[in-house]
Amino acid sequence: LDLIAKLIATLPIFLFVSSPNDIYVVFLLQVLGALVSLVMGYRSVSREIPLKLRFTRNPVEVYRESSGMFLFSLSATIVNQTNAFMFGLFAPLQTIGIYAAAEKIIRAVGGLVGPFSTALHTKINYRIGKDRASAARLFVYGTSFLLVAALAAGALIWLASDVIVEKLFGPEFHGSASPLRLLSILPVIHWLSYSINLNWLIVLGQDRHLNICVFCAAVVAIISSCLLVPPFSVTGMALSVLLGEITLLVALGITLIRTKQNPLRIAFRSDASRGDIAD
Repeated sequence: LDLIAKLIATLPIFLFVSSPNDIYVVFLLQVLGALVSLVMGYRSVSREIPLKLRFTRNPVEVYRESSGMFLFSLSATIVNQTNAFMFGLFAPLQTIGIYAAAEKIIRAVGGLVGPFSTALHTKINYRIGKDRASAARLFVYGTSFLLVAALAAGALIWLASDVIVEKLFGPEFHGSASPLRLLSILPVIHWLSYSINLNWLIVLGQDRHLNICVFCAAVVAIISSCLLVPPFSVTGMALSVLLGEITLLVALGITLIRTKQNPLRIAFRSDASRGDIAD
């Protein structure tokens, strides 16, 4: 469903968008992709579970249970979407465009992890109640695959940054190649932290700890951008983004250790210990 929605929202752009005046077509395609995905998802779910339009539980109780995910999504949006805004407080519009071009490429590559990680999340969530060690092994193997793919993507971006920028944005954006090379390590950090977030901590119900990690990363990203952008411009903005993502990954690692939910230890400990964990 993710892939279908993205293809519907992206491929027709090359056919129907030829000037800035066609920007409304982009928005319409995004809405169309989301609607098709929603209808297909509804049909798939309704075949397994009858859906009834009535409240079977107290809406306030449901809101309280889901508030952790709401805060996580809000904090993650702040980390990912406010970079260009913060940069705009200290830099002219042309410089913002140079950085934004590089960030768009990195964020587009980061979005590729979505469909695979979502599928992995559902399988881990299904196993976690029956056999936590099996779920942990699936998480380790799936995350390892993501890590290898991220390393390959980062290496490709670093080696071909000049060509990528020229082909996507034109020679006038050649200045974007330098921050793009600096951000080429971001897929490795982002995909790893994203997998820990979605495929382990959320599955285990550690929303509160996860929100603290994301909040700390947002604070570091904002403060570092205020300190690094004025003297280092585009390079400073790229460094502040990396610092925010690294802070998130380190905080997640500390959380796994403190909560004794390290998936490596759970996945590969002795058979006797696995039985204790499952209990």
